[in-house]
Amino acid sequence: MIKNTSFRKIISIVVAINFIGCTTLQPIEAEPNELQYKIRHENIVNINDRVKVFTEDGKEYQFQVTAIDEKDIRGEDASVPINSIVAVESQEISIGKTSLLVGAGIGIYALIVILIAPALILAAAAP
Repeated sequence: MIKNTSFRKIISIVVAINFIGCTTLQPIEAEPNELQYKIRHENIVNINDRVKVFTEDGKEYQFQVTAIDEKDIRGEDASVPINSIVAVESQEISIGKTSLLVGAGIGIYALIVILIAPALILAAAAP
């Protein structure tokens, strides 16, 4: 068993990176009237979603949704009338970025095992 704490820290960091998912804001494709209908009736935006909302007057709001009713989407610092919304971006996990991150983590782990671990084992065994 390897007792080197630096090696353990490196392995812990690599494992932690593998559990992180990459998220990006993705546009919800719909015309404004259809988008407003879907917000009200089809749950395309839910409580706790992170969203960026664009309104007809050119303003944009980014927040975590705390409430939705027939009239408004609300966050901690914003309340946006649904009738004024022309576009919404919702935060989603990016499969491609997450896969790339996991693959890089596995590659780093393999590099550590192949190049560093034997040296650490030999150093620990030396008198």
